[in-house]
Amino acid sequence: MVGLNQNFRKVFVTTNNTILASGSATSDLAVGQIGLFDCSTNLSLDATPTYTESKGFYIAQGTPDLSYMPKGAGIRNETDKSKCIMGKNLVGYWGKAAAAGQSDIVAIGYDGVDTDKTMSGKCDEIKHLYVKLTGKPIENLFPGGTIRHYEVQGACCDSCGDSCASITDSSWVDGFIAQIAADTFLGGIPITKFIKTTKLSSGSSYGIKFESAWVDRTTDACYFNIFPYNADPVYIQISEYNPDWHGSPCDNTYPVTSLQDAAYPFGDGQYIIRLEELAKMWDFRYYSEQLPERLAEGTVLNTDPTLTYDMWTLIFDTERWSELGWSEGLRDRYQVDVFMRAGQTGFQDRLNSYVATIPVPLPTVTV
Repeated sequence: MVGLNQNFRKVFVTTNNTILASGSATSDLAVGQIGLFDCSTNLSLDATPTYTESKGFYIAQGTPDLSYMPKGAGIRNETDKSKCIMGKNLVGYWGKAAAAGQSDIVAIGYDGVDTDKTMSGKCDEIKHLYVKLTGKPIENLFPGGTIRHYEVQGACCDSCGDSCASITDSSWVDGFIAQIAADTFLGGIPITKFIKTTKLSSGSSYGIKFESAWVDRTTDACYFNIFPYNADPVYIQISEYNPDWHGSPCDNTYPVTSLQDAAYPFGDGQYIIRLEELAKMWDFRYYSEQLPERLAEGTVLNTDPTLTYDMWTLIFDTERWSELGWSEGLRDRYQVDVFMRAGQTGFQDRLNSYVATIPVPLPTVTV
C-alpha cells in the first residue's frame, strides 16, 4: 500500500512508451518506465483493469539504482510512486495531445482563396495601411504595443485618364510590401524581425499575407526558471484605417481575413521540465546544485526539453482523520500528471478501461 506523504501535484515524465506487463512488481520497472499497480497486491494491472478487480491503483516509475551512493547523499533509492488512487474517489480524468505552437497569420485583400477580395484604389488616391503589433516581444520595447503606418499613392490621373477609374494591378500591394521591408524603429531594428509579408495574387485579385514571428526571450540566469517557454509570439492587427479611427461603417475598406490565430505549444519539453522539477522539489527529491555532484550522481529529471509530450491527468481525493481528533474525517485532493511521447497506447487503454468501471464513471480519453 502506498501511503507516503507527498506534494499535491505529482508529475511523471518518460520517453519509454512500453507499459510494464501485468503481474510484475515495481522492481521489474526499467529506468524511466511507467506502470500501474494494484494498491493491495503491489502487482501491475493487466491490459483491461476494472474497479471490481482493483479498488485502487498507483502509478510508479523506475529509477536508477543509487545504492552505491553514501547515506549522506540525500537522494532516495526507491521507485517513484504516486499515492493510492481509489476508484471511488476519482473526480477528474483528461488528456491532451502535444501540439506545435502557431504564428498569427492575417491577410488583407486577397486571402489566397476568395478572388472577390482584393486591394485596389483610384488614380491619385492615397491608400493607408496600419499594422498594430502586440505581444511580449513588442511590449518589451513599446508598452501596449506599437502601430506602424504605411501609405501608397496611386498613379496620377493624367496617365490613367478617368479620375474615377480603379487601379486593379499589384502596385498597391507592391508598394506596401516594399515600405514594410524597409521599415525600422528604435535606431535600426527591422520590423521584419517580428513579421513576414508575402504577396498573394490570383488574376486581378491581390493581397498581402502577414505572419508573425516567434522571438527568443532575453533573460539572465536569475529569471530562467520563471518562464515556461524560451520564445513568445507576436500578435497582428491590420486595418486600412488607424485603430483609433471612427467613421461610417459604409466606407469601403480592404477586407481583412484571419487565417490562423497565434497559440503557444502544448506539451513542450521546456515547460514540462519545470513542472517535473517543481514536483520533485515539493516531494523532497532534491538533487545537488553543484555540477560535479550532479554529474556523479546522475540527474533526477526525465524530461528532454527538446521533445514534446502527450499528457494525461488524474484528479482524486484521499480520506484521512483530522489531527485534532474527535473522529473527524477529512479529504485532500491530489493531481497526477503523466507525460509520454506520442504513439503510446497501453497506458491510455488501461486508464480508460478502469475509469469506465468505477462507481461514478468518467469520460474516457483519446489523445
